[in-house]
Amino acid sequence: KPVRVAAFRALLAEAPAAASGSPGPSPSDPDSSDASGLDAAIDSGRITVRFKPKISCRDGSLAGFEAKSFWAHPARGLLAVESVVASLGARSVALTELVAAQAIGWLADAFRHSSLMLSLNVPGGALGDASIVTVLSEQCARHHIEPRRIIVEVTEASALASPGAALELMTQLRVRGFHLALDDVGAGPSSLVQLARLPISELKIDRSFVRASPTSEESRKIILAIVGLAQSLGLRLIANGVDSKPGLRFLTDVGCEFAQGSEICDPLDAEAAVDWAIARMQQAR
Repeated sequence: KPVRVAAFRALLAEAPAAASGSPGPSPSDPDSSDASGLDAAIDSGRITVRFKPKISCRDGSLAGFEAKSFWAHPARGLLAVESVVASLGARSVALTELVAAQAIGWLADAFRHSSLMLSLNVPGGALGDASIVTVLSEQCARHHIEPRRIIVEVTEASALASPGAALELMTQLRVRGFHLALDDVGAGPSSLVQLARLPISELKIDRSFVRASPTSEESRKIILAIVGLAQSLGLRLIANGVDSKPGLRFLTDVGCEFAQGSEICDPLDAEAAVDWAIARMQQAR
């Protein structure tokens, strides 16, 4: 932000001196053993899938679920795989296959004749591997689920890091009927030209803006800009990280279509997700 020179000097004078030496890892950062531990968990199938509800902002009806993967870390308990998945590289495809098998199987068992959608996250490490198309297509065929009920989520950062590979993979998925969502929109540098080229059908607003929206005018303006972008491109829009009623009201007022977050419901295990869905559908009647 523009600031007066005198005020800037005062801020510098008040700032604490930087500590000497390189900073140590944050307590929340994954340690070096996490990648190998997760690798072993994938090999042994010790990955648990939980389901995060997604609702319509307009009427609160259930629109679908996002599959979130977890593993039982020996020291840190149940750990979200997304916190360490960046270090997996080529094993990202194996992780995606494991999660897809569980999640699509669950959708088929619980909601085969429903219109509910299921979102699956594809790590950046899998974007350069065309076999991911076969993996997801085979899982849908095995469980008799139409690809149009599956939304493949890719983060904005990973899609734009290798736009050529991402475009090729995402086009193959789109041709086969899968929906595509660009996740964490607004969190990093992006090119509108690249966004327009990707065959996406949904944008997902980064949670940092959504959570700050009740108190931050800047976050509200950014969300409004993303809403306008989605509407101009004919894309569905979902807000991630909705953790307050004021935040949900704001999103509804500005025309965001879908929302998910702790204000709605945290990720649930397979059985609890079915119970939650049934209760939500009964309330809507």
